[in-house]
Amino acid sequence: MKKILSLFILLALLSCNKNDSEDEPEVKPVNITYAFDDASALDAWNITTPNEAIVTIDPNDKVDGAGSLLVYSGCCVMELKTSVALKVNTNYGLTVNGKRTPYGQGDTVCAFPYALGLYVIQGEEELLSKPFGDSPNWKNESFYFNSLEGTEPVKIRIMVNTKEAWVDELKFEEI
Repeated sequence: MKKILSLFILLALLSCNKNDSEDEPEVKPVNITYAFDDASALDAWNITTPNEAIVTIDPNDKVDGAGSLLVYSGCCVMELKTSVALKVNTNYGLTVNGKRTPYGQGDTVCAFPYALGLYVIQGEEELLSKPFGDSPNWKNESFYFNSLEGTEPVKIRIMVNTKEAWVDELKFEEI
């Protein structure tokens, strides 16, 4: 009986001393594409329009799929509702298609730093803050960043500060 009791105590001690990293959830490689094919695609985003911008799907002007995101008549902040967990100190890439109407006087409608900007935020830290789509023609642009040492998930944000802008096929992946 003492041997069985000793065995249970030993097993209990071993299970208490397991590595803490085993308790952390496994972070799988990121490989996500966000398409703007129909209005339901907007459900994945928190959309703020400080001066009543119109945010819609444009089925006539797109790079791929059935449509693209169109923002016009105001400024807009779009943040993906789902935060994305990243591996610590790992390289990631974002590829996005964008375009906007030609720049003219009065084209800037709010105080954002870029006419069309892409942001990745981890906690309070901006890992990526870049302009994109600064052309009246579709441009496919890629951006790269390294995740931080922390384990906080990242938020992806698109900010629009122009009279008309289109976004299509945002791809986020580990590289």
